[in-house]
Amino acid sequence: NIKDKNHLEHLAQDLEYEGKVILTKKNTCVLSIRREKICEDLIKNFNVVPVKSLILEPPNIDGDLLWAYYIGLLDGDGSILETKKYPEYPTLSWLGTKNNLSLIKTIIDQKLPPYHRPSNVRKAESIYVFCAGGKRGLDLFNFLEAFDVPKLRRKWDYVIKRS
Repeated sequence: NIKDKNHLEHLAQDLEYEGKVILTKKNTCVLSIRREKICEDLIKNFNVVPVKSLILEPPNIDGDLLWAYYIGLLDGDGSILETKKYPEYPTLSWLGTKNNLSLIKTIIDQKLPPYHRPSNVRKAESIYVFCAGGKRGLDLFNFLEAFDVPKLRRKWDYVIKRS
């Protein structure tokens, strides 16, 4: 997405990678990383692989790095939405493998237990989904927003503007 150009440029800068973000004819942005060490680290530590949404397994990290990973996963394979009925409460939604989303659910349940009805990981066609909404969604949004890590601003700023 053309709106993500700054996000990719920030990533390249953080990685000290001199590759350029390219705008394609289809109006999308691409950052092609060809450094073997960076690619190996992405695979080893974060399980970043082609077609990751359908095969991604939980990463080999813990603590605050795990929360940063969930923020990145939300940016890449998730959404932050509002409902018409309760626009003040965002719903955070992740897509991915059952294993990965089950870990996300467990970690979030430990940090922010469900207020009433628990959220579950459910199958949606060829992929799984985990959502947190209502007051819990707002609390989770605020908790994740407080982390000083790069975020896809087009997703996060919409909720902040509405607050």
